[in-house]
Amino acid sequence: MGELVDPALLNGRGGSSEWMNLGWWAETSVYAEAAAALARQVGTAARLTSGDQILDVGCGAGDSIALWIREFGAAGVMALEPNATVATRARVRVATWRLDDRVAIDTRSAESFGDFDALAPMHAVVSVDAAYHIVTREYWLRRLGAVCRPGTRLGLFDIALRSTADRARFSGYARRTGIPAANLWSVDEIVPTLTAAGFRDVSVRRCEAEVFSGFIRFARRNALRLATHPGQGGWRALATAMMLASAGARLAAVVIGAKRA
Repeated sequence: MGELVDPALLNGRGGSSEWMNLGWWAETSVYAEAAAALARQVGTAARLTSGDQILDVGCGAGDSIALWIREFGAAGVMALEPNATVATRARVRVATWRLDDRVAIDTRSAESFGDFDALAPMHAVVSVDAAYHIVTREYWLRRLGAVCRPGTRLGLFDIALRSTADRARFSGYARRTGIPAANLWSVDEIVPTLTAAGFRDVSVRRCEAEVFSGFIRFARRNALRLATHPGQGGWRALATAMMLASAGARLAAVVIGAKRA
């Protein structure tokens, strides 16, 4: 969602969750439940399994880290969160959950992280609703393909244009929601891009109804609260919902799975 939105605006104050993603709304209207469900979709796409060592790109305040360990049985998580304040919050929460012996949180950006020694032990790389902010996504994927060991699994939730013809139209929308124009790939470009980066067995699941429609409904229900908290990112959340609503049939939500060749 571009600039970070205060998790309390999304999850509600006083709760235990601090998710910051668009959510998977197929079976719920509660934000925290939808956000966790989207992470599960990414974990399933990456074929996470018990004992995996995982790189979590854009971990936010750490909810995804807990989910990989508690629900998928991950043995360890190296997480990247470029926002230092959010990364500090994630470290505090991970320690509170007594998971810090299995978790390392790095404040480097995804595009600057390519340490072969750190990536070599990883069985999977996951990113829940963050990959389209990486400058650039294609460069990052090629870097992953160059340094990850064969068989490393990839799971992403991402956004794509339904047609390359809409790229110019969406450049303005992208700028207002913090998405680099270079990351406006189309659905048809996903498989070739990942294949060129060294991945195979690429799966692309379209999920606009499960993701976009639900987040738009959530933003409309909470429009007054979001609009009256601009300093906490409320306007950013509303701008994202407005972009998704106005995009109509031109924007796709995708859950992507792949494996390093």
